[in-house]
Amino acid sequence: MLEHTYRNLRKHLDDLGYRQPLPVESIPLTERLLSDLLHTTQSLRHYKELAQRSFEVWQFVMSKCNYLLLWRLVALISISFICNIYIIIR
Repeated sequence: MLEHTYRNLRKHLDDLGYRQPLPVESIPLTERLLSDLLHTTQSLRHYKELAQRSFEVWQFVMSKCNYLLLWRLVALISISFICNIYIIIR
């Protein structure tokens, strides 16, 4: 059992580029640290994806707001223009 745990842990560490010696007495600590590292990496990926999606939604909303503000400005200019024409005609 210990040999299997050691080989499995050693493989994970090697895959990650950690090639330092792994004394048998440090296996429990190393397992916990590796588990924390993998969990933290997964969390980082998750929150990076969440931030990216949030940014894309924000960009979409801002583009729609800019579009609506532009049309409101056009409407205000049109109303102002019509009012000025009405005043001149009167």
